[in-house]
Amino acid sequence: MMRPRALAACAAAVLSLTICADTQEERFDAPPDSTKPYMYWYWLNNNVSAKGITADLEAMRQAGIGEAFIGHVISEGIPEGTVPILSPSWWQLVEFAVREGDRIGVRVGMFNCPGWSQSGGPWMTPEQSMRYLVSAETRVTGGTAFNGEPARHAKAIQDVAVIAYPVPAQDSAWARPARVACEPEIDSLAAHLTGADVAPPVKLPTKPFTLDLFFDAPVPLQTLTLDFGDSPVRLSGTLATVEDGTARPLRDIAVYRTNLSTAMGPLVTAPFDFSVAPVTVRHLRLTVSRLEGAPVLHGLRCSGAARIDFAAEKQLGRMYPEPVPPVDAFLWPRQPEPAPGTAVEAARIVDLTARVTKDGTLAWQAPAGRDWIIARIGMASTGVMCGPTPPQARGLECDKMSRAAVAAHFDGMIGEFVRRIPADARRGFQHITLDSYEVGPQNWTDGMRDTFHDAYGYDPTPWLACLSGRIVASREQTDRFLWDWRRLVADLVARNYVGGLKAAANRHGLRTWLENYGHWGFPGESLQYGGASDDIGGEYWLWSSLGDVECRLATSCAHTYGKRVVSAEAFTSGKNFVQTPANMKTRGDWCMTQGINHFVLHVYTHQPYEAQPGLVPWFGADFNRNSTWFAAYGKGWTDYLRRCCALLQTGTHAADVAYFFG
Repeated sequence: MMRPRALAACAAAVLSLTICADTQEERFDAPPDSTKPYMYWYWLNNNVSAKGITADLEAMRQAGIGEAFIGHVISEGIPEGTVPILSPSWWQLVEFAVREGDRIGVRVGMFNCPGWSQSGGPWMTPEQSMRYLVSAETRVTGGTAFNGEPARHAKAIQDVAVIAYPVPAQDSAWARPARVACEPEIDSLAAHLTGADVAPPVKLPTKPFTLDLFFDAPVPLQTLTLDFGDSPVRLSGTLATVEDGTARPLRDIAVYRTNLSTAMGPLVTAPFDFSVAPVTVRHLRLTVSRLEGAPVLHGLRCSGAARIDFAAEKQLGRMYPEPVPPVDAFLWPRQPEPAPGTAVEAARIVDLTARVTKDGTLAWQAPAGRDWIIARIGMASTGVMCGPTPPQARGLECDKMSRAAVAAHFDGMIGEFVRRIPADARRGFQHITLDSYEVGPQNWTDGMRDTFHDAYGYDPTPWLACLSGRIVASREQTDRFLWDWRRLVADLVARNYVGGLKAAANRHGLRTWLENYGHWGFPGESLQYGGASDDIGGEYWLWSSLGDVECRLATSCAHTYGKRVVSAEAFTSGKNFVQTPANMKTRGDWCMTQGINHFVLHVYTHQPYEAQPGLVPWFGADFNRNSTWFAAYGKGWTDYLRRCCALLQTGTHAADVAYFFG
């Protein structure tokens, strides 16, 4: 006979299951508002009208849309409108859209800046922009006095530090080959490599070749430098030394720089240094097995100087050239330690910052025994601007590691709007939007020296000697400093950029909606980056593999940080007038298997005029009132999405394996 306590427990379990089942059925029959799809609502090329806004919002309501995010962007082939973004008439129409959305029943949010990427505008100054470190050198003879202004980098807008250190051994020990042989032969290459004068660059054919370099006498080798200027190039090969006809491999060589946009980093055109274990060579062989792009060789140098492998990449100066980097894109092989005396001696680095006067001059006695390098380190703006948006709204991107700069940006865009409309008149204005990160890296900000010291317990200033590509102390210690530096950048981007915008938005009763990853030059860590936002989303394209990683990054972040609703920018496409619920279903269902439980449809193009088919950009599915199906029949499709999401939003994630992809 069942005991009373066990009987009560079973009854409670049955009652709980019954209530749960009823609740699920109710959610399926009448999905809650949290399941209503959102919509990217792009206003194109200054074409906006009040009549079009009302008609758009009514069509969205009819199709079951819950919220629309205004983004004012540009697209090629679209005629110029008469309502310039950020003009008084434009702001009036934004206010009208929010009020009208409240009346019609569709909430209206807004991208946090002009364009879709990222966070900037004409209100940002160079000193508030994304910045990176630059360094200029002055050589001083040991035992002499220096009185004057150390050389300043041409792009520097702010000084950071002035340091000095003895010139390492073999620092200028580079050797020109006496003779070269190339198979197959490449026009002008031999003259370029052996000539005493500066030779013009050489255009390389995109096919494999073998290059042999012969020196008159044995020369020390620690670094091979390849300079391709500003030409796009992808190269794979091997470097070997040849003795008595036998090649002994030194290392693999790989260059991948096919995208030279500013989002790829401020040092995207920097030369490539490849270090090898210290060796003496008389015959060197470079075998190129793969060569693509439009490569133009500006220089090839063999040197006994010790240099950091992938120095530009390790200081976030050059990023991976594809939208979705592979997991090992920023994992570099361990490099050999340099020959004794060829690294910068950390103990002898002198911080001269406090000795520099307000007018930039320095008086300093260089110790005797060795020549010295005075390095004047400053900050330069990356120059990256928000976009794509009309020219009058373009401006520098805000510093992603400075809360003060982020606050200034918020005030310039969203702050301007909230000042124009009373809080009780913008009840439907709930979100500011941050699209996928596409504006490249930065590596320094105001006060970062102290921030770094607080985080890691040591002063980063002496280690900034590595900006020159030189190894400081040892390769292991240099790489560790560079890791600490990159880690701090990621921390500050999450804490001060996303966290700063969230704090500013929350003060006005708003929330942030963020895509927690980057496609071009993302310097952050996706889980941490998304965790700093109120709401997050992934992204996927229709008929494309783009989204396979992005959706997982969003759902993993949501599961990690306890965010029950996780969205996806959905059905983005480069085709027009071919999307239907039938041919979108497979990709939409796939997205839900990745953990997505809310849709943000991409894109509703604002239709300010009656002409059809209306304004049609090159991107996005055609979710608008001129579509042959969306306004009239879209609700049946969105109801399907909502019912799926209603059930998925009640689930509890359970993972068998934890795999970190930051």
